[in-house]
Amino acid sequence: MHRSIRAAALIAALALLLPASALAAARQPTLGVTFDVHTVFGQSSVPFTASGPAVDAGFVCPVGTVDDLSGSLIETRQGWTGQFVKEFTCTDGSGSFVVKLQVRLDKRGDNFSWTVLSGTDRYASLRGAGSGFGIGFEGGVEDYYAGQVRLG
Repeated sequence: MHRSIRAAALIAALALLLPASALAAARQPTLGVTFDVHTVFGQSSVPFTASGPAVDAGFVCPVGTVDDLSGSLIETRQGWTGQFVKEFTCTDGSGSFVVKLQVRLDKRGDNFSWTVLSGTDRYASLRGAGSGFGIGFEGGVEDYYAGQVRLG
């Protein structure tokens, strides 16, 4: 009995030491999202659509454009590997977010992992990550992202 009282007192004391923002962030749900990005090589802004529970909850806008901020590919024995940084800008004016892709191109195709680096306005506290793949077409690539995001 005394142990449970001491444990409850310790938990209450620790809760007082944590900032309210840390407690609020801990309560934010992580929700699924998918992005479809239609890239035409040489075009500066390309369209994206997003769907899933994160879009329904307002964590991410449903449509916008994507711009490459930086990128590089290096040839390896297995194919190509590289990193790209892309900015997703929402058409509704709610803000933008920056995503880093770690890309691998080989005989099996175009695969990547992605991580949200930063955001503006509504997406300033957006966090998340996932994976994806691309399917090439003449003059471009259709990239499909899937992952989890949260605010805070």
